[in-house]
Formats: sequence, C-alpha cells, structure tokens
Amino acid sequence: MSDPFFQRYRVEDKASLGQRIDILRARLATAMKAGDAAETMRLENQLGFDLTPLDREAEAAAHLETALGLARRLADKPLEIEILLNLGTARQYLGERDVAQELFRTALTKSSEYNLHDQDDFLLHHQGRCYVEQGDLAAARRCFEQALELRRKIGKPRFIDSTQRALAALDEMEHAP
Repeated sequence: MSDPFFQRYRVEDKASLGQRIDILRARLATAMKAGDAAETMRLENQLGFDLTPLDREAEAAAHLETALGLARRLADKPLEIEILLNLGTARQYLGERDVAQELFRTALTKSSEYNLHDQDDFLLHHQGRCYVEQGDLAAARRCFEQALELRRKIGKPRFIDSTQRALAALDEMEHAP
C-alpha cells in the first residue's frame, strides 16, 4: 500500500469547504461569546469534521477535543459518539492509529451502553480502515463485514458500496503476490 491511508476520505470542492469553514469559525466565535455551550459543541465538532479531509488533522483534533469535553459535560450522548468517531479519524490521519482505535472502541462501547447505534456502521468501517493501515487484515475484514451487514439492514446504498469497495480492495491485498 503506497498511500499510508486506506481509502482516505477526500473532498472534491476544497474551495467551498474552505468557505464553509470560515462561516463556521465566525459562528463559533459568536456562540463562544454568547456562552452557548451546546452551539459551541456542535460547531467545534463540525469544524473538526470539515478540517480533516483538508489534511488539517491537528487543527481538527483540537476542535474535536473541545467538542468531546463539552458533549460529556452536557451529557449529549449521540453527539459524544459522533465526536469520538470524528476524533478517531483525525487521530488516525495524524498517524496515531492506536489512539484512533481506542477512540473507535470507546465509541462502540458508548453506543452499546447508551443504546444509540446510529453511528455503528461508520465506526466499524473507519475502524476497519485503520486496521488495514496497521496491517491487521483479519480484524479489518471483521469490521467491514459487520459494517456491511448493518448498512444493508439500514439501507444505505452509497455506504454499502463504500464498504463493498473496501472488502474488494482487502481481497486484492490478501491475494497479492
């Protein structure tokens, strides 16, 4: 694998995303000035999510760490799980794959604990990609297969295709000379 990242998410329109980030930053400043913790949390998460595909993971991680602290303080369980996913992804792209795996595992544990499973397919898919990067193809396959099963049950065609492509790429890697 020449690219250190397995099927990394990228955006086509970086200029539009950059403009969106500028708008989010302005909204974040307003929310922080107003002392609106819930809006600050939401915006910090969105900024972290949007910065990651622009190769600005360190900046993303800082926003996501802030968002995670707020989610826990405000007991926003669904957003806590989403932020753990986003933070794990940012850490993965910073090369901190063990940290990323711990964040993905924590999110899956919280998902079960809170009985909130909306992010499970994403968590498993991202965890699988991270396992590929760590060279654990068997664990990656288990994650992708679980993610695919969930995505088929939910009926997410775009995401089903993504996971099927990951499994196909994994097959090629396993059978390469």
